[in-house]
Amino acid sequence: MSVPEILRLSADESDPLRTQAIAFLCEQVYLCGPEAIERDMFIETRPQLYGLRQGDTLVGAAALTFMGNPETELTLIAIDPAWRGQYLGELLLAAMEAEAAAAGAAYLRAYPQTEAWGFFAGQGFEVHPDEDFAGFVAKRLPPVGVDIRGANL
Repeated sequence: MSVPEILRLSADESDPLRTQAIAFLCEQVYLCGPEAIERDMFIETRPQLYGLRQGDTLVGAAALTFMGNPETELTLIAIDPAWRGQYLGELLLAAMEAEAAAAGAAYLRAYPQTEAWGFFAGQGFEVHPDEDFAGFVAKRLPPVGVDIRGANL
């Protein structure tokens, strides 16, 4: 089996891989077609899209919205259910953390479905439930160039 490849997708709306990633995220996260949220989610906020490809197959995707320092929002992240359980979600999330840190973010925040809170908590995110809203998860990112392997955080 080949090593999965994480791709930073073009902002060009005519790029077929970008279109495929948007359709994938809509289907996996919102259970709808891309036309339902494309206008709001992908045109107005203009997140940076990423694809996770295994061979020629798109098996995951993510979107980051760079809010400016100190925060970046993980707008969407999803792995094809047929490919789950192979640590691809962890791989894609780690890549998104690295992208956010490289852009100067001190924090990465996401608003996942409550069913995904355990996944994010397992990756070092703090869960912030909210009675009036679904809540959010957040993680402090190390400064670029700081090696935290083996650190007692």
